[in-house]
Amino acid sequence: MPQQTKLISKEITSLRLGLLATLVVSILLNYIAFPDSLLAQDTISISPTSGTVGSYVTITKEGLNCNFVAIYWDDQILETKVMVKDDGQLKYRFKVPPTPRGRHTMKIKQLGSADSNIASGVFTVVPHIEIFPDMGRGNIPVTITGSGFAPLEKDIKIFWNNNLVCSTNANHLGSWGVTFEAPAVTKGEHFISVIGSTTTAEEVGVLKFTVIPLAKAEPLSGPVGTEVKIRGVGFRTGEDGITITYDNEIIKCNIVGGPDGSWDTTITIPPSTAGYHTIGVYGSSFTPKGIVPDIQFKVTPSIELLPTTGNKGDRVTIKGTGFASNEEILINFGLVALGKATAADSGCFEFVFQVPQTSKGEHTVGVSGNSGNIAKATFTVAKEPPLAPEPIYPKNKEKVEIFGSITELLSATAAFLLHSVTFWKETPYLTSVAPGVELTWTDLPVDNSGERTYILQIGPSWDTDLDSPIVVKEHLTETKYECHLPPGYYTWQVKAVDDIDNESPWSLPAQFQIVVVSPYVLALALAIPLSVIGLTVWLWLWISRAT
Repeated sequence: MPQQTKLISKEITSLRLGLLATLVVSILLNYIAFPDSLLAQDTISISPTSGTVGSYVTITKEGLNCNFVAIYWDDQILETKVMVKDDGQLKYRFKVPPTPRGRHTMKIKQLGSADSNIASGVFTVVPHIEIFPDMGRGNIPVTITGSGFAPLEKDIKIFWNNNLVCSTNANHLGSWGVTFEAPAVTKGEHFISVIGSTTTAEEVGVLKFTVIPLAKAEPLSGPVGTEVKIRGVGFRTGEDGITITYDNEIIKCNIVGGPDGSWDTTITIPPSTAGYHTIGVYGSSFTPKGIVPDIQFKVTPSIELLPTTGNKGDRVTIKGTGFASNEEILINFGLVALGKATAADSGCFEFVFQVPQTSKGEHTVGVSGNSGNIAKATFTVAKEPPLAPEPIYPKNKEKVEIFGSITELLSATAAFLLHSVTFWKETPYLTSVAPGVELTWTDLPVDNSGERTYILQIGPSWDTDLDSPIVVKEHLTETKYECHLPPGYYTWQVKAVDDIDNESPWSLPAQFQIVVVSPYVLALALAIPLSVIGLTVWLWLWISRAT
């Protein structure tokens, strides 16, 4: 029985050891596959999260409960004692140390315990190359250095203008350097590229080496009048008498180089034809003509409008530059053909036109030449809208009589009776043979840009909003309008429209009432016939008595 107990105890011990070994192996495998998994769950903020060797990185962490921490790059200590602020905030800035490409772990550890990770984060190193110097004459030593390559990366090749010049290998930190003599090449910019067994040319980009002396211009194209910045490098220290030419004509001179042999200036492109023109640079006897490579500048056609805003009938001048010599040019205002012009030997022309009838807003003035050169500019028709007209008759709250006099009433009555007898089956209303109501408003002055028209609205009742007008008349050319309306209450308003469709505000709404006849006129209309009848009877009776 004791022997059996010992066997069971050994089996349990073996089982425990097996489980412990399995756990250790699992932890080690997990650490190999996921090295960050054993770090503290808390993370630090890293900005930026990737960069090159030598670039600056800032790490931040909040909520720390200690006074000092140590900063680690992988297993390499960067700073042994970094102070934490009283509020528990940490901010630390450093330069990426020489290290191979790939992911690297940043760690914050509490002082006094090498294994007490507080927080961690990951920074990715990318490859980078540099050149020194980046300009000079041919046949001088040039050094190319690389960092952030793979550790011990082999067969790193350096190319000058796509031609292999040398090769090298990286050290265990992914760094390397080579020095070679710059080839005896033409003046100007030349390109150095690098490719390794792991690192591609696209990852590191292209370096430039400038063989001097050299002049560069910016921009390299534009219309006449463009300001071009020119920078020269590689001239003799303090060299004077530096001159700039445009198509072999001097346009600027007496430029002096600085202590490092460089200089900057600005030129304005003179009147010239479309296409490429040569900007030349030369100095004193140290840098004579033919040493500095020429610069090609492309002149593009353009037009300028003077003025750029106006109204119909205004005179506008078009100044064109950058066209071909003696080029025939068609000019258009929108879809309206304005005429033709011919460019001078310098590619310039002028054309004057009057703004045609058009709508307000922006319009394109376009020119096109028979040599294929085109240009356009914007002209804005900007015109103040007319003032609002003022109602003259009827005015606000005015009463309008259809029969304003006895004569109108009697003549309308006679016309009514005549019409009733002649067309007895179509007896009209008395108001249909009455005179209409003539609405009138103030006239507005007409300028030289065209005529004005008017829009009239009449609404039912005394509705000042005129949401539902019963009469709408547009394109009225006179300041009056006659309408036939039945008796009732009405509101009217009017606005002016100029020749480019600018509208004035509406006039103030005027309310009026239409009545058939006033009591006074009606009384007179009845009194006169009765008086005539009475007088006639009296005369008849008087004559009868006399006889």
